[in-house]
Amino acid sequence: MLHRSPGRTNDELWGAKAIARHIGCSVDWVYQLAADPDAPVFKPCGRYFAMKSELRSWLRTKPVENQN
Repeated sequence: MLHRSPGRTNDELWGAKAIARHIGCSVDWVYQLAADPDAPVFKPCGRYFAMKSELRSWLRTKPVENQN
C-alpha cells in the first residue's frame, strides 16, 4: 500500500525526475521549464513541483516541433 503525506493528491508531481518521467523529457528540460514564467513547473521549498493536469493543459498549447 502506498502512503502519501496528508493533503497530497495523485495529481501532484514532486521532483524534477518525476516531472521528466511523466512528460517524457530530460531533467534538464524540466529545469528550463521551471525558469519559464509561463510554465506550470515551480520550485517551492527547494523541490520542483507540478500538477499533472496543469502540465497536460499547458503542453497542449505548445506547437509540435519538427525533429527532422
